[in-house]
Amino acid sequence: MHAAASKRSQRWSQQNALHALRRPPSHGAPSGGTALSVLARGAGKRAHEGSRTPLEVLADFASTGDTADLDLWRESALALHGARQLTWSRGLRERYAGEPEKTDGEIVAGEPHEAEEEVALIRPDAWQVLLRANADVTWQLLDAAETGGVEAVEALIELTLAARRRRAA
Repeated sequence: MHAAASKRSQRWSQQNALHALRRPPSHGAPSGGTALSVLARGAGKRAHEGSRTPLEVLADFASTGDTADLDLWRESALALHGARQLTWSRGLRERYAGEPEKTDGEIVAGEPHEAEEEVALIRPDAWQVLLRANADVTWQLLDAAETGGVEAVEALIELTLAARRRRAA
């Protein structure tokens, strides 16, 4: 039994050396916590020697402004759009999830829908002014609409525009 665990540990190390994963401890879970910590580390993985992940390409564009990097990132985003990003290993879903996987449509169809309520209508030109005044205004407006309704949205718009006027003066 000990020999089998040692062989698994050796295979783990060999297979994952390129992905910067560490050797599993003797109980078989990857170091740094559990197997989940390795699964969740997807965005932090590094590309093979001489290559870059899409996020590394985007970061390079942000730091250098090289439009070739932006073109490459857009190409990868288009190629990956709609592709399955996270999949279950054979038998893992059956072992731990219990119920069969649902499509996005099945999930949405099964959720109760609240009646939509129009809280505010903001003209496109006013929207651009708000965005320039406060980059976080989108989520702040949604939060204000959910918690305080029309009055809270109007108050936030007034505060945002007043702050913009003060900065301009």
